[in-house]
Amino acid sequence: MERPLLLATHPSISLRRALGLLLVLLAGCTGPSETDHHIVPEVAYEGTPLVEPLDVRVGIHYDDALFQEQASIHVRQGEDLDRYHFIAGPRTVELFERVFAALFRHPSRVAGRPPLADGGEDLDGVLEVRLESVSSSVMDYRLTLFELTGRQIYQWRANGRLAREIDDVEDALGGVRTAMRDAAAIFLVGFREPPQVQWWLLGSDSEFADAPPPAGPF
Repeated sequence: MERPLLLATHPSISLRRALGLLLVLLAGCTGPSETDHHIVPEVAYEGTPLVEPLDVRVGIHYDDALFQEQASIHVRQGEDLDRYHFIAGPRTVELFERVFAALFRHPSRVAGRPPLADGGEDLDGVLEVRLESVSSSVMDYRLTLFELTGRQIYQWRANGRLAREIDDVEDALGGVRTAMRDAAAIFLVGFREPPQVQWWLLGSDSEFADAPPPAGPF
């Protein structure tokens, strides 16, 4: 009586295939992930700072990159990476417009750095706002005050720290809001302190107007 033909497989080969398949499945479940989040920061500050406004006419220029380039916060947890992308311009303008309205009696928007092609004759200076860099812990603003000739009077570095661990989108939103607000507060509190700014504030009507400005940076 003929026996049916049996196709035998080596047990070690089957085991290796099963283990290989299992490792592939586990790698798909536990491997590092990279996730992009696109967020819209909240309004950083809705009040009005309580300061005595300065009687100076200042043109305000917001750097174009605020509205065109994405700022990004990268947060790595183990092998996983979360990237939080946002445009800094709209919320930066909302915040600093409140600061400038309280700090100066006559702020107005201008198209660029001095010397200005059109207008500006009635201004005392131009203040430029730009975002220098963003990291997972800090937003670094640069605010630069210029004479109408284009000479730099002073530059402030206003760092706003996120001041929290970022674990999800809500943390990222809150951190950006806190960082923007703190950066604006640093600028507001320190605006009058530099000797170069004190000299600039003397104005053309001051008896010290012909005195040379303090030494640099210019």
